[in-house]
Amino acid sequence: MKIKFGVQLIITFIIATGTLFAQSVTTVPPDMANDRFLTE
Repeated sequence: MKIKFGVQLIITFIIATGTLFAQSVTTVPPDMANDRFLTE
């Protein structure tokens, strides 16, 4: 049970950081977004 709880905690943490990262990406200044688009 302890291992299962740990895995659940890690998955929740990954989802939380993923949503935070997505929010930060959508709220970047336009010039930064353009730089990222050009480098890709």
